[in-house]
Amino acid sequence: MKHTHIAALILVISSIIFMSLSIYFIANNMVLASIVSLASGLLALSGGLNIMRMKTECHDS
Repeated sequence: MKHTHIAALILVISSIIFMSLSIYFIANNMVLASIVSLASGLLALSGGLNIMRMKTECHDS
């Protein structure tokens, strides 16, 4: 993929959005929605950081 750093950045930004939604859901006592939103945010963050790590390892080799 040519623009992997853009994809990684989009995933990290979307994870921040999901985690912000999680805080909003907790404030409104929507526990299940908060857990789902937090899990989605962590999954997106993990994917974005994994792409960044793979990209830097390719440059180091």
